[in-house]
Amino acid sequence: MKKTKLLFYIIFFLANFNVFAQKTPLDAGISKILNKNQLITLPAKLIFFVDNIEGEIRREYSEACEGNFYDIWDTKNGVNIIYVTLLDKTQYISIVCRDNKVGGLPLGLIFNESTFDECRYKFKKYDAKWAQIADDEQSNGVSVLKHFQISFVVGKLFIDLDFFGEDKMLQSIRIATKQMD
Repeated sequence: MKKTKLLFYIIFFLANFNVFAQKTPLDAGISKILNKNQLITLPAKLIFFVDNIEGEIRREYSEACEGNFYDIWDTKNGVNIIYVTLLDKTQYISIVCRDNKVGGLPLGLIFNESTFDECRYKFKKYDAKWAQIADDEQSNGVSVLKHFQISFVVGKLFIDLDFFGEDKMLQSIRIATKQMD
């Protein structure tokens, strides 16, 4: 009887260990660019991000950007980090992840785990505003895309959080030196 009980506990532990391991968020790999307040300090020079973000970097052309380029990092965890300096000197960094549960993000957020309602409550102290940005419908009236955004200001930084899907999960963070449209 004791061996059966012991075997049961071992199997139970291993099964739960695997479940917990799968639920643990991947790390975004951006801890080096977060300040003590768990935010990204802007304005900043491109070299700061080049030196502190792991992943493949590529440049994309845009006439709206200083130098006609902006930079994108594709990290191993499926996170895309976009750093932009616009012609008017506005800087922003967008962090995007559509598929994986990823932590280590600004403000302690977790992609595909932090919800719209949770964040609305959490950032209420910053007088956060929210809006439904898009709700595309198929011809049969079935909703395909729900996109909600929470916007607020922390110090001199303008922050937008974007939530998608029926569960309204966080999939995008933008931190800017100026309010963005």
